[in-house]
Amino acid sequence: MVSALINSADGAKRYDGLSTERKVQYIYQNITGAQPDSATLDSLVKQQLAGKTLGTLTNQIIDSVKSADGEHTHQQHIQEVVNSTLYPSSLVEDGQIAAASDVQGIYYLLGSMTNARAVNYWGNQLASGQKSAVEIANLFVEERSYINQLSNEAFVKTLYANAFGTAISDGDLQKYLGGLDDGTQTHGDVIMQMMADIRNDTGHDTAKENFAAATHVYAPGEMPDAKYVETVMSLYVAVAGSGTNATALDTFSRLLASGTSNQDLLKTLANSQQFSGAGDYQKIYSTLYGSEMSSSVSQALMLKTGNDKIAASSLIIDAFRNGEYPLGGTHWSIDQQLSDFNQQLADIFGYQKSFNGTFTLSDDGKLMAETNSYGNHALSNIELVALSGMTSLSINADKDLAITLDKALKNVTHVVLTGKYAASEAVSKSFGGRYVELHLDDAALAHADASNTLSYAKVLVQNGTDLTQANIKLSTNSLLWQGNSVDGGANHVSKTFIAKGGSDSSISANFITKSVYLTTDENGELHGQIVSNLDQYQRFSTIDLTHYVGTGEIYLDGKLVATEGRNVFDFGLFEKNATIFHPDYANTASLEQDPNTNTDHWSGFIYDGGGMLSAYSGDLTLLNVRNHFYIDGELTKDSHVSIHTSARPDDTSFSLNFTEKASLIPVFDMGSFSFNSDHLQTLSVNMGGNETTAQTRTLKLDSGDNSISELMLSGWTTSLLKPLYLNLTVGAGFSDNLQTITGSDYYDRDYFSNVRLNLNMEMGGTGGGSFYTTLNGLANKEQFAGIIDELAGHQLSVKNTGLTIMDAHVQGNTTISSAKNLSFEHSSIDNLVTFTGPISTNIKVGDSANPWLFSSTGDKTATLYGSATTDSELKAVFSDLNASNNAQDLFAQVLDKMSNGASKSNLAEVSMVKLDKAVYVIVDNNHNQSFDADDIVFSLGDRDPYLSAVSLHYQAPTIEANGVATASHTGEVIAA
Repeated sequence: MVSALINSADGAKRYDGLSTERKVQYIYQNITGAQPDSATLDSLVKQQLAGKTLGTLTNQIIDSVKSADGEHTHQQHIQEVVNSTLYPSSLVEDGQIAAASDVQGIYYLLGSMTNARAVNYWGNQLASGQKSAVEIANLFVEERSYINQLSNEAFVKTLYANAFGTAISDGDLQKYLGGLDDGTQTHGDVIMQMMADIRNDTGHDTAKENFAAATHVYAPGEMPDAKYVETVMSLYVAVAGSGTNATALDTFSRLLASGTSNQDLLKTLANSQQFSGAGDYQKIYSTLYGSEMSSSVSQALMLKTGNDKIAASSLIIDAFRNGEYPLGGTHWSIDQQLSDFNQQLADIFGYQKSFNGTFTLSDDGKLMAETNSYGNHALSNIELVALSGMTSLSINADKDLAITLDKALKNVTHVVLTGKYAASEAVSKSFGGRYVELHLDDAALAHADASNTLSYAKVLVQNGTDLTQANIKLSTNSLLWQGNSVDGGANHVSKTFIAKGGSDSSISANFITKSVYLTTDENGELHGQIVSNLDQYQRFSTIDLTHYVGTGEIYLDGKLVATEGRNVFDFGLFEKNATIFHPDYANTASLEQDPNTNTDHWSGFIYDGGGMLSAYSGDLTLLNVRNHFYIDGELTKDSHVSIHTSARPDDTSFSLNFTEKASLIPVFDMGSFSFNSDHLQTLSVNMGGNETTAQTRTLKLDSGDNSISELMLSGWTTSLLKPLYLNLTVGAGFSDNLQTITGSDYYDRDYFSNVRLNLNMEMGGTGGGSFYTTLNGLANKEQFAGIIDELAGHQLSVKNTGLTIMDAHVQGNTTISSAKNLSFEHSSIDNLVTFTGPISTNIKVGDSANPWLFSSTGDKTATLYGSATTDSELKAVFSDLNASNNAQDLFAQVLDKMSNGASKSNLAEVSMVKLDKAVYVIVDNNHNQSFDADDIVFSLGDRDPYLSAVSLHYQAPTIEANGVATASHTGEVIAA
């Protein structure tokens, strides 16, 4: 059809002579009201040149605009074009509107139907002064034989019945007849007099309302209420078997709005050929209900309607649209037939299939919204059928009524409920097992049903809501609130705010309060009691720390003297081992836990030992945490959580875990965590793979007071699951005893652990290493006792068990077994980096901006100065040395001996020696050809020195002399 219009004579006038680009621009702007951007224009032009017709492109553009999510400028533009085209009105000024209302009133009193073009024309004639209302009324009478041939009395009676909906009294009859009979008034005068009377009438409310509806002047695009428009279309579809045009909808829906009954409208339509079957009520019944009408029902309908077949047809259509049978009674369900019928109408109207706003409630509990150009109205069944694909909706319960969710919305499983009466008894019982998310504010709490327990899947107390006077009982799986703390103080919740969870439920930590009451005895000693409000909550298993802002309050002899600090939460409340987190008040002679805390699994809390965090929440301090914590979403790099573990000595391991929801988020930052514990030994970070999402997590382990020795990084996966990446930074003060970073070696047929690790170490071990081991194994080790003591400590071992180490940046006293890329700024014999992985690894050493590069490929190879691995060789190397008290000096003497003095004045750029079970790589970092403290020494572990010398290649950093980059000195592979 679009192509036919474009190819028509009118289309030729518009498009002939235009380039393809200009044609596309013209069409796009007419549809959207804006020029296409360059990328869109280019794409459309290419499609047209490839063979798509302009008609196809036009439909494509229209479809893309209509299907866009939300309200867009392009959608508004195209709707305005449609409205002004289909439902035209040029009457926009007050005088024009009043004139048009009078014209429509004349039509109404004469019993004639209006149309937009006639109203526009005569309204403009009246508003411009070219014709008076009386003149126009007289013209209308002259043109209508059915009215101008009546006697004066019949004329008045007809007009009065049309206006007031009842027979005229003798007094009123004489009032209007006088002027007609004596010739002082024309028919037009009487029409305008009666129009003024009905507008000012106080005794005929229904007639006055009908007249007001009939004379309402519709703006461009404005239609009568949906129920009238849909009734007209229902008659066309049910009787004529097809839809109708905008003009018919406009005309006949206005007629219904002015008081015409459905039956009378059908009788009017029956005069047209299209509605010749209006009296075939049995066929209409069969078409709608999908079954033949019985003879008894047919006879009953004729009896009921006085043998009026059109009345029977109207009765059938009305009953069907209400989901009933025309004579009532119990029959088979017609839900599917009615749904199909309404869907057909919805498709004809092009009703929107989604709604992203919030519904309100009508006076009978139906959903209201501004949809389909009708303004704010109660949605019809047809509109609801169009929305049947929606799975979630938002409702503002602004009335205390049971909410009617039509059968058409059976796919809705998630309801967001807000408003003044969101927590009333009537509203709360309206949702039939659907997932309901309740949003509570002050108004909702003020009108909440306090006598019954209200059940919702999720309850969110909105920001700024005052809970200090709240009186409500809730049953929910998720209870959220961002607290009412002021300036880092405690949250406060009324004692009548009661909530119950379930076996897998969560509660915001902001609801849980803690107070410490201290008293001073006669000896000046402090005695304390912990008091919380845990007895107000039952059966919540997870504590949600997201947006936690509370703390504990400390009272001394009845006076508030301090808090425990900003954003401090004590998990010890759940197991009656809460503590006092304040240096001035922590030491008490006795500390009593809250006697009202119920730790019974069924009637109290079912806290499982940890907490959960799903979004950035600032700096949190968590006290007496048992053994695990869950991450549920992006925390951002600015987040910090300080965990103080419980005093239970059997809790020697702690795990950071991810929820199932978090595992579906591709990339997020966990911020930083620090740990404070006197018994914690192992910290685990546990990830889990899935089939859809590759996961990348970023975490920093920050300074804490602990002796954690093992960091376990697990990523449970299979060959079919997406990879798991962890960007891990271990801060300089994370632990004073970290010795191992590893993954899990678990393997069970399909499942295994593999984390792709990017590791940034800001700390290393405290000592040990290969040089220490060598010295400690010498027969004359007593000679080096001071240096051995200096080197004593533990290595930090980074193992590749269960890990694929992608990039690793390490510090001294670290042994790492593999990495695709390894870097470190410095390594020395007393603070040694040891790499035991393959030579193919890329190793960057020294200044990160201009490093030494080592790998299996490169321009140069190292100079091997020798090897001493047997007892006799080691004895020879470590004998006859000058007394020394530091490892650097001792190694310098050993190197001098093994290099035959070259290390003092002719040190190779990169050289190697093997001592005992370690190959050492010596880098002349300051390019002075002499071994000193500025040079770098790292170890390749126990491997063949000759193979290492020919396999390890390197590229030296550029050095500048007088601002010009030059090459550094070179050496041979094997020293002479």
